[in-house]
Amino acid sequence: MKKQLLASVFSVTLFVAPFMVSAQTTELTEALKRMDAIIAEMNALRSEFSKLASQVGVSTPAPAVQGTVSGGVLGDDLAYGSTNDDIARIQRLLATDPTIYEYGVDSGFFGPKTQEAIRRFQSRFGLDTVGVIGPSTRALFETFFAAYPDENYPDGVLAKPAPTPVAPVVSTPVTTPTVASAVTASTNKLKSISVDEDDDEYIVRSYLSSGTRNRDLILYPDDFDELVEMIADELSVTESEVRSHLDEDEFEEEEEDDEYSESAAEDAIDEADEAIDELRDDIRVADDDGDDIEEADRYYDKARSEYRKARDNFDEEDFENAVKDAEDAVEAVEKAYDALDEDASGDDDVEEIAVRVYEDEASVKVEYEDGDDERFDISSTDEDEIIEEIADELDMDEDDVEDLTEFLYQ
Repeated sequence: MKKQLLASVFSVTLFVAPFMVSAQTTELTEALKRMDAIIAEMNALRSEFSKLASQVGVSTPAPAVQGTVSGGVLGDDLAYGSTNDDIARIQRLLATDPTIYEYGVDSGFFGPKTQEAIRRFQSRFGLDTVGVIGPSTRALFETFFAAYPDENYPDGVLAKPAPTPVAPVVSTPVTTPTVASAVTASTNKLKSISVDEDDDEYIVRSYLSSGTRNRDLILYPDDFDELVEMIADELSVTESEVRSHLDEDEFEEEEEDDEYSESAAEDAIDEADEAIDELRDDIRVADDDGDDIEEADRYYDKARSEYRKARDNFDEEDFENAVKDAEDAVEAVEKAYDALDEDASGDDDVEEIAVRVYEDEASVKVEYEDGDDERFDISSTDEDEIIEEIADELDMDEDDVEDLTEFLYQ
């Protein structure tokens, strides 16, 4: 019986064992596949680092990298609108250079100011200025974090080439310049520079004689000379070389053209339209008050005429004349208000103001030089308050009212 039982167990073992070995083999195969994938990813990152290093032109030994990017500190949530410690760490790195991240706050929120700072960071290191933390930008951030894990960044850390792993130093023999090296030098000269202006931001694109495109620059100069200086510094070329590719007169013309751009014309027309609408309402109020509005009406008609001319020129895309006509319309509105003020003010017409003060009120009589008079009551017996009320009623200066007023007490 015992022999039969042992035989049965042995048979079952022989039957199950191949399945166990097969299962283990499958798991091992999957594990090897995962390892291959990880190794491929690490190789891709190493290749990315080499590419970044060549782009920023590392020329001196850099700090040794502690750790690798595959074990980096940044998580997956680096999208616009996110809030986390990774974003805050990126903000602290960017804030080391005020020209990149002037705001300088490590709130951890990825908003417009951070996005603009990332664009400048990308421009600094020759990446596409998309404002998104993609693989290349992420790899570059990880390079800095690996080199400075305690965030003890030296001054000007973002003005220098990005830190990269220290490579073995290979001594090379000193050679004399050859024809080939002279050709290489000639192909590294600037071939062209183009500048696009958007508000106060200047986007600079340039090419070498070899046809290679330099990294785009985003600059904020105050004038042409500062723009030239910035471009020369960023591209490591002389200012005279930069000037040879830029037209200062064209640069100044573009600045002047901004004054008469489509948006400038549209803003000027809107301003004129609003001013004319307000003037129309104020003329109606003045007419209801009995003021002389004849001269103000003439300027109102002139303002409307200039406004219509501005609209016509805008439709014809003559933005310069559209701006000028709109400005003329606003000037006519201002003259209309001057006319209203003169008509409404009685400073020169008032000859005398008599105030009879009773127990709880005052009765005012205003006599004009043309013989007319005006009467109204004020519910106060205080002289200062009475003068203030008269000045408001007659639209006069309080000092002038005081000089013309005689108080009589009953």
